[in-house]
Amino acid sequence: MTHPDSTEQNSASSAKPDLQRDLSLNTLKTSEQQLREEIEELRRETQALAEKDEELKQDIEKIHEKIATTDE
Repeated sequence: MTHPDSTEQNSASSAKPDLQRDLSLNTLKTSEQQLREEIEELRRETQALAEKDEELKQDIEKIHEKIATTDE
């Protein structure tokens, strides 16, 4: 026959892995959300840099055109 205390211990010890799993899942979800936010921020930065790059290329092209017309 099983001792009543041992059943309680089994329930408590089986709840522990569930709690650990829930905490791990919560940690993973939090990490995933943080990574998604960082990825979005990096996308915005990449877009801003691409726009700045395009502006600089246009400015360089204008300078080359001025130099070319000045040399003529």
